This record gives sequence, C-alpha cells and structure tokens, in this order.
Amino acid sequence: MHNMLLPNLDLYGITVTLPELIDFFIMTFIVYYAYKWTKGTIAFQIFLGMLVVLVSTVVAKILDLQALSWLLRTIADAWVVGFLILFQPEIRKFLIQLGRRPFGFQLFEQYDTDNNTAKIITDAAFKMSAKNHGALIVLQRGDGLQDLIDAGENIQAKTTSRLLQTIFYPKTPLHDGAVIIQNNTIVSARCALPISRHRVYKGLHLGMRHRAGLGISEKSDVV
Repeated sequence: MHNMLLPNLDLYGITVTLPELIDFFIMTFIVYYAYKWTKGTIAFQIFLGMLVVLVSTVVAKILDLQALSWLLRTIADAWVVGFLILFQPEIRKFLIQLGRRPFGFQLFEQYDTDNNTAKIITDAAFKMSAKNHGALIVLQRGDGLQDLIDAGENIQAKTTSRLLQTIFYPKTPLHDGAVIIQNNTIVSARCALPISRHRVYKGLHLGMRHRAGLGISEKSDVV
C-alpha cells in the first residue's frame, strides 16, 4: 500500500523514493539560505566549518569508518549549543523573515506614508540640513516596533515639518534618538535603535546615528 501511494523514482539507474527526493530538496533549500544569510559575516566561516563536518560525517558513514563517525558525532552534538550562540543574529533574522511573510502571506498590519507626509519629511530634512542639524526618522511598515516605541517619549502628534525641526533641534531634550512615524503620525521620539555592527559602509566611516539607522534597517522592514 505504501509503495502504491509513494512510488519509487528511477533517476539514471538510482532508485529514489518520493520522500527522499522531498527531503533532499528541503535540505538544499535550507543550506542555500543558510549560505545566503551568513555570506559576508563572521558566521560564514563557521558555517563552512560545519558544512565540512556534515559532509565528512556522511562520507564516514558510507565508508563505515566507525571511529571517525563517533568523533564527528561528538563534535556535532557539542556544536548544537554553539550553533545557537554563534548564529543568534542570523537565526533571529530568519525568524523575523518567517514571521513577516510565512508562505508569502502578510500577517501584520501594513503601515503606509502618504505623499503629503513624505513632502513634510522632505521639507524638514532640507531645512535641518541647511542648519547642520542631524535627524533620525523611522517610517514603520509591516514589522512591529512597539518595544522601541514604548521605550521612547510618547508623542502621538500629526507629522509636521515644524514639529520635526523642533524635536531635532540640538538643544532640546528630545533631539537625541529617533522619531518613529506610524500611519503619518509621530508616535514616539527619543527612541533608542539597535546599532549595526558595521562601522564602515561603502568606504564611509559611520557615526552612531548612521549605525543606528543601518541597524534598524537590518532588523526590520522600516524606511
């Protein structure tokens, strides 16, 4: 009955069951995305090392090398905890992506910024730039930012150019930190954002405000 429901496939003289084929494609998908997410990071070298151990384990099992298989299994068991610690940023990123669009569906409310608010922010940015006043403005989209909003100063005010300029005036208590705009409303100011690990971007040395802007962009879908 099992063979009738899941027939074997003959690929170039090698008999493969359908579950084995599905298992292969799933593992290929996982390895590919693990490579994609870790490429260019410190974790990439660790990923390559784990891949070597994995391939060596398979080869040792095929050749029935019992001592080597035992050694590799011991290393693999010890690396389970190390994997969770070393790949914590990448695992977090994966879970965020999975929660954001599982199977292509958007679970959470999508915030949008209308053209008028975009013009207001642009006007404020040009005026602050002319005075050499820095600003950090976050436009929320699909990902939740409630923890950052709660940690900041509650504003709940309509977005205006004058209000943004006032908040980021260097001598005001609220200028240090970010403003979060949600549905065209400034919901919070003086928000502390996660800092990116990157200190240089495209040859430019980043200050703390730039690293904060880059950091929140790495962890969520904000603008």
